[in-house]
Amino acid sequence: MTETPATLPEGPLLQIEQVRKVFRTDVFKPAQVALAGLSLTLRRGQCTALLGPNGAGKTTTIRLILGLIAPDSGRVLFTGRPMSTASKQYIGYMPETAKLPASLQVAEVLRQQLLLFAPPHATTAKQRRQCVEATLAEVGLSQHAHKRIGRLSKGMARRLAWAQATIHRPQLLILDEPASGLDPLARRSMLGWIQAEKSRGTTILLCTHEMLQVSTLCDDYVVLRRGHLVASGLVAASTGVCLSVSGLGETGLSRFALTEELPPWRALRQDGFLAELSFVDYDGAAMWAAALLRKGYVVTRFGDDYRAIEEQLLSYYLEEA
Repeated sequence: MTETPATLPEGPLLQIEQVRKVFRTDVFKPAQVALAGLSLTLRRGQCTALLGPNGAGKTTTIRLILGLIAPDSGRVLFTGRPMSTASKQYIGYMPETAKLPASLQVAEVLRQQLLLFAPPHATTAKQRRQCVEATLAEVGLSQHAHKRIGRLSKGMARRLAWAQATIHRPQLLILDEPASGLDPLARRSMLGWIQAEKSRGTTILLCTHEMLQVSTLCDDYVVLRRGHLVASGLVAASTGVCLSVSGLGETGLSRFALTEELPPWRALRQDGFLAELSFVDYDGAAMWAAALLRKGYVVTRFGDDYRAIEEQLLSYYLEEA
C-alpha cells in the first residue's frame, strides 16, 4: 500500500458519456429515471466529490462504473476504452455497508482480494502474506487477523473495508460514505488514509453527505439531482477567504468599510461579539485585515473559508427539499 500504482495509458482515467438508466420495477408504476444523460470525467490524481440528496442517482452511478448494471444508453470508458473485466483490477471500492460472510476471517478476506486482483506487487504466496500483514498493521487490525467478520465492531468492519478496497493499490478508488459510523479518532484516521491515497496519485471518487470532507479532501465536485448533473466546479474556486474580528457588528463594519474605502464582503456571519467576514479572493480579505489591525481591532482568524462552499452545496439539497 506504499508503492505507486502501475502506470496506465495517458488521458482521462474515467469518462461517463451521456449515460441514461431507467428502472422499471412495477408495471403499475411509472418508470424511474435514475440517470438522464449523465456526462462526467474524472481527472487523474484528483479527488472528486459525488454529491446530491438521497435518490439523486449517486448509487446508480457507482454501480454503472463497477459494471454491476448496464446503461440503457451512453457508455462508461476507462482510459478511453469501454469498461471491461480487466479494467476492474485497477479499481477499489469501499461500500457504505460491506456485506461479507460472517464466518470469514479478517486476514482471509485480504488474501482472497489479492488472489482475485493479482496485483504485480503480490504475485507469490510470500508477497501476499507480507502485503496482508503490512495492511493489517496500517489499519490497526493486526491483533484481529484471525477474528471472524461476524465478531467485528462497526469501526473494525469499516477499517477492514478500507483495507480490502486499497490493498491491491488501485488507480481509481470509489468511496461511499467512508467515515460513516466511525468515532472521532477512527474518523480522523480514515480521512488521513484518504489524503495519503490522494498524495500517491490515486484518483478518488468520494460519495458523501459530509461537507467538511468535501472542503478538506476534494479538488472538485459534481452535484446530482433526480438523475441530472445540476452543478460542478473546483473546490478552491468556491472556498474564498475569511477573517474574524472582535467588537464590531454589521453596522460598525459597514461604517468602517465606507471610512476606509474597503471592498464589500461576500457574506457576514455574526456570533456574539465575533463577526466573520467572507471574501471571494485573498486581496479583499487582506485589505480588510490590514485596515482593522491598523485601527487596533483584534483579528482572531484569517484563512480559507470552508463554510462558503458548504453553504453553496447545501443550497442544492434545500432546493430538493
